[in-house]
Amino acid sequence: MEDSATKKKIKTNEEAALAETDSTTNKKLLIIYILEVLQKYSDKNHWLTQADIIEMIKQDYGMDSERKAISRNLKLLIDHGYNIERNESVGGYCLTETDFSPEDVFMLWEGLMASKYISAEEMKGLVNKLNKYAGSELRLGESYYGGIINRYTYPETHVYGNLKFILTEMAVNKKISFKYNKYTSQKTLCPISDSSIRVNPYALLNVDNEYYLAAAVEGSTQMSCYKVGLISDLEVTEFLSDDITTIIGYDKGFEPMKFVKELIPGYGGTVTDCIVRVSEDVIDDIMAVFGEDFKIISGEDGFLTLDITTGDEKMYDWAIRHADVSEVIEPAALRFRIKEYFDRMCWKYR
Repeated sequence: MEDSATKKKIKTNEEAALAETDSTTNKKLLIIYILEVLQKYSDKNHWLTQADIIEMIKQDYGMDSERKAISRNLKLLIDHGYNIERNESVGGYCLTETDFSPEDVFMLWEGLMASKYISAEEMKGLVNKLNKYAGSELRLGESYYGGIINRYTYPETHVYGNLKFILTEMAVNKKISFKYNKYTSQKTLCPISDSSIRVNPYALLNVDNEYYLAAAVEGSTQMSCYKVGLISDLEVTEFLSDDITTIIGYDKGFEPMKFVKELIPGYGGTVTDCIVRVSEDVIDDIMAVFGEDFKIISGEDGFLTLDITTGDEKMYDWAIRHADVSEVIEPAALRFRIKEYFDRMCWKYR
């Protein structure tokens, strides 16, 4: 049997070996930590000294480091082609080029904040990932622009997961199955049918900040539209999706505008020239909804007469919502539909 002195010596040797392994691992990780600290905290207005880098590595990664090691690894990064500059007057360093500019990061952040389906917790995780590219002048924290915690989100916070699932299976060309739901009077989702739907998924579209899945039910040659927020119980199948060219009207591949106009409410109908009289105050909304492709025919007394080429359903929806500041002059059929609508509303609220 081993005596206590032998056991103590073996334990000491094991601890020394582990310590040496940890030290070797830390040396290998140090160069990565230096680069990440420069990405997160430096720019041309914020130079980091070696002492700053040491402090931030300790703060973010819990690892001790020395000036000589920092200096040696900075040189290695520079020699390897990273755009790291040194400011002689302050003795500091900064990373002058990243994958994303502050402007790029801001636009990505704006896109995240515009999504009503990403929960506050998911948002915080994504923002933290963006932070490493934002630069010290553009930290994206919870208080930034009104914050993440107070941001309104829709109840369907599962949409983010649905999108990731669908995109993953579309990438490997697999059919998927799911249940399609509707809201009850208790504000909860309820399946329309006990059975799942198996579909060929072809595209995901974001239309006015609403996500839609373009898909065809297995065995059908007709394209269908599903609101991603109403999808649940997603499952992958072992079957490959049918080619989209087998779907009627899509023999040349997926056409986003064809899909939107035919299957998304408010965007369908016949494309036509609409003559509309609107208040000058809503011209910004006209541009936001219909784009810049319209003509100003005339203007007087604070009103403009416009010629807008768009789907009659889209114009119908817009004109109903803006009836107090607009009037559809042509086409006559659309004008009559709007009149009928308000006749019914006047009777209802008489």
